[in-house]
Amino acid sequence: MPHETAPASVLVVDDDEIMRVSLVDRLRMEGFETLAAPDLASARKLLRKQDIDLVITDIRLPDGDGRALFEEVCRSAPGTPVILMTAYISVADAVALTKAGAVDYLTKPFDLDEFVAKARLAIDRLQDLRASSMTAPDGTEAPAGSVILGRSAALHRIEKIAARIRAGGAEAVRAMPYHPAHARRFAPEFRVALAEEADRATAETVALYQQEAIPRLSVRHRLGQLQCPCLLINGAMERRFQPSRNWLALAHPQITIADLLGGHSINVECSQAFNAVLAGFILESGI
Repeated sequence: MPHETAPASVLVVDDDEIMRVSLVDRLRMEGFETLAAPDLASARKLLRKQDIDLVITDIRLPDGDGRALFEEVCRSAPGTPVILMTAYISVADAVALTKAGAVDYLTKPFDLDEFVAKARLAIDRLQDLRASSMTAPDGTEAPAGSVILGRSAALHRIEKIAARIRAGGAEAVRAMPYHPAHARRFAPEFRVALAEEADRATAETVALYQQEAIPRLSVRHRLGQLQCPCLLINGAMERRFQPSRNWLALAHPQITIADLLGGHSINVECSQAFNAVLAGFILESGI
């Protein structure tokens, strides 16, 4: 049976009453259950009384630092997303907060639409994580309160995708969002040729790639070890990648980022601009 989804609960902590009321009103308009606190002491009381799905707190508060609240939430409710707000933040501070586990931060003054977008993204990710952990590896519903031992939510999700591909065969492979058949911005003849090539891969091959390669693809933990100039050419129209692009800009500002108006296959969609950016980077960096 599907679970009833209650409105996500958000705690807003800010000593500026006008700001606090404005944020709470906007979140309630968007369908969130919203609580508010003007200081650390009040926020702590609310956090002890009930479960909170998302904490949004100013850093400068009359009785302390919002970063202390962030650290307390990380210890007492691991996995609860925290967004920090401040009018004063350096790149170094932003990097430190991101590395410490803050989901995001907002620099005041900010646009309310941006505020809502960040809150919704944090809640969506949390709900995805919870939904995946409510399902056992065989696809059945896990008992309430149970934990799937030895499996992260991300790995469990990957295994479900692999199982779906094996069950669906060639049709499931073609339905995958990054199959060339869906590359609408490619020239038709090029799209057809790439799709035919991709169709040669068996469902088992694609499932194994999902199951064995995808979990090992991340190099985030090794980026700090880079000893040579690096370039990311980002397809700005690939919306799902932009949070990673933004994280990279904050956490590793030494990496050059070039944004081009294209999607996943930026080297194909914008080949001339891609080549120009790459050539310029090589000349400037002396690689």
